[in-house]
Parts: sequence; structure tokens; C-alpha cells
Amino acid sequence: MAAATKIILIPKSPWEEGRWGKREKQDWFRGCVLAAEIAQKENGTIIVPTSFTRKGQDESALYQVALIELDVRNAKFPREGNETIAQIDACARIVQDPNVNLVIVSTFSHWPRVYWLTFGIPRCRRRIAWGIPRPLELFTDIIFGALFPIIDICGGRDWFQRKVSARREKGKF
Repeated sequence: MAAATKIILIPKSPWEEGRWGKREKQDWFRGCVLAAEIAQKENGTIIVPTSFTRKGQDESALYQVALIELDVRNAKFPREGNETIAQIDACARIVQDPNVNLVIVSTFSHWPRVYWLTFGIPRCRRRIAWGIPRPLELFTDIIFGALFPIIDICGGRDWFQRKVSARREKGKF
């Protein structure tokens, strides 16, 4: 039996506020395009794990609209994690099944942290979506890409996750 491919699209906030350029050129949308291409090529299923809500709108709904526009009809949107660590933890549970291969799709600025968090997950490949990032997220991703491994090695993962989750629960990026 061939292994199933699950494409995990690690979300970046898709709201227009604070973004530059056309939606089709933005990093989050380019992630949708890349995930759709991989799903078609490998007959895989796209999964977008997120429970983040901002101003009454679910992040998953914006991703669902984009994926439908890209003719993806079978994506799954588990309400797991309002931040990257919890979303990656959900991915790790998926590969407990030895018949599943993961492809993690993240934006280029988010990739260092995603790589750190997915290092050691079996049957896991990582792909980078290139596009225009939200400038503020680009800045924070660069900072956290460098600092998070240090925080994690020093035992601060839970503290970091609580801080980010608290912001997200208030609807902040």
C-alpha cells in the first residue's frame, strides 16, 4: 500500500490589513498555490490547522475561499492551534500513522521556525512558499527564527507558546 500524502499548510495571517501588493502575490496565498500543486501532483490532502479568529472571522474561512478558487475541494480545516507550535504538534500526531507522509508548506520568512519545530518528524518534507510578506510579520519572523531555538533549548517553549496564544486569543497577529 502506498503511503498517503498529507500537505500541512502552516497558516500566515491572510487578512489584507497591513499587507502590500495583490493577494495573488502575497506569501500566504502563494502557500495555498504551492499546497494545491503538491496535492494535485501527489494526490494528497491539504490540511490547514488553525483555530485563530480575528474580528469574528476564522482564519480557516479565508484559506478555504482561496483553496476553492484554486479548485481544491477536499481540504480539511481542523480547529487546532492558534499559533505555530500547536499547529506543528497537530502535524506530528498525523505521522504517527506509518502510512502517511507529510509535506509542510510554510512561507519563506516562517520557514526557519517551522524547520526547527519539525526537525526529527519522520516522513516529513518541507516546502517554501515565496511571496510578499506582511512587513511586520517579516520582522517578527526574522527575530523569532533566530531567537526561538535559543528559547526552546533553554526550556522556554511553554512560556513562549502561552505568550503568543494570549495575543492570539485577543485577535492579534
